[in-house]
Amino acid sequence: MAENGSFWLLASPHCAARVISSGGMLQDVVFQLGTQGDFRPFAQASWATDSRTEQPKHLSHLGGEWPCVPFGTSDADPEHHGFSSNAPWRCVDLGESHITLEIDYPMDHAVRRLRRTIRLSDTIALINMSLSVEVRRPCHLPIGLHPIFRLPEEGDVVLNVSGARNWAAIPDPFRPEGAQVVGQGGNLTLETGERFDFSTQFMDQKAELVQAFDLDGEILISYPSEQVRVGLSWDAQALPHCLFWLANPHAFHGLGPFHGLGVEPVASWFDRGCDPLGAAGADAKGAFGVGLEPDEPWTLNYQIRAEPLGQQE
Repeated sequence: MAENGSFWLLASPHCAARVISSGGMLQDVVFQLGTQGDFRPFAQASWATDSRTEQPKHLSHLGGEWPCVPFGTSDADPEHHGFSSNAPWRCVDLGESHITLEIDYPMDHAVRRLRRTIRLSDTIALINMSLSVEVRRPCHLPIGLHPIFRLPEEGDVVLNVSGARNWAAIPDPFRPEGAQVVGQGGNLTLETGERFDFSTQFMDQKAELVQAFDLDGEILISYPSEQVRVGLSWDAQALPHCLFWLANPHAFHGLGPFHGLGVEPVASWFDRGCDPLGAAGADAKGAFGVGLEPDEPWTLNYQIRAEPLGQQE
């Protein structure tokens, strides 16, 4: 382990990672996969340095994985993806292969504190994580995780989405510039009117926000050219939906292009809060938002793993 106040280095026999204070972000993850070699699952912005103070911190360091409380744009917080995405966390426990971070919210915020633990497995290429949320008063907040996976310079990425009951493309006026997918349910189409199939066509697009509703809590991201797949698993009772953000590339004003695939488990309506607008997702069974009570911390456990493609479950 190593630390310098703004970041901490973790290592195990199967993984190395950097955790930065800003946003509590997990970054620079390298899984060691034996004969498969080293594998880096996460995207990282070319501008991700400490010097970009003119931008929200989650954009200044864009990449890796971090929690968002509240998720997206919400009346509960003036900052996109919440106070904790744009402020420094403190380390409260540190070992060779694990770290626990905390952050206190402003006194007038409904949220009191977040606690986040990251633990690298000693036996396989896997990272276990947990998030705990404490609040000052009863509230209902959109909550989500924000891993951004790498898009290879050559080769495909294949998504296997388990158990999605419904789909929707984010409606106007929230669609990213250049988005082509529209509609909801079984009626997703391209703007041209051509029927759109998420499983075979999503990764061919440029900039999209598409949400899957009522999932089983596991997504597999495969990299056939590298013969590796990544598994993201979480408690689907806590975060029942998943937002897919494709930036291939997305041009951030004043920063430059960014290439990445956001696979974001959420209890949220896209990145726009707890209230569905129009028909998109209105018939979902899972909640849009999490009900929180003082003295009853809400806790989520989740994990990210890597393995050779074709390895038996």
